[in-house]
Amino acid sequence: MTPTASKLRVCFFEAGCQWVPFLLDRMEHCHEVAVGRGCWEYRAKRSSMEYARGGNIYFGFEVDDRILPEAIDMLGPDVFIYASDIPHGDREWDSVQKLNSRTDIDESAKQKLLVDNGLRFYGL
Repeated sequence: MTPTASKLRVCFFEAGCQWVPFLLDRMEHCHEVAVGRGCWEYRAKRSSMEYARGGNIYFGFEVDDRILPEAIDMLGPDVFIYASDIPHGDREWDSVQKLNSRTDIDESAKQKLLVDNGLRFYGL
């Protein structure tokens, strides 16, 4: 994770993470290829991926998001935060156990998703 000068941190909760790879891929395309050809005339100082990996933008996820491992591969495990504001009608009480039982996510990544990233995001 690259440190940034800004102290502003933003997290996108309540939407899972399945939209993140798609949208960032489209934004990367516009940044790299389509600037000046209909997307935007303004060229950002950094690419969308650099901003997303930069330590100020975080993404929530659902423990059963199928592409969570791919999203972690794409952005790294440092930008995902588990939202534990239970109860919700569509949440399972054992969701942390469900995440911990997944074999397609590294144990060190699970620690970051469940504990470390939230502590860093909230400055605790």
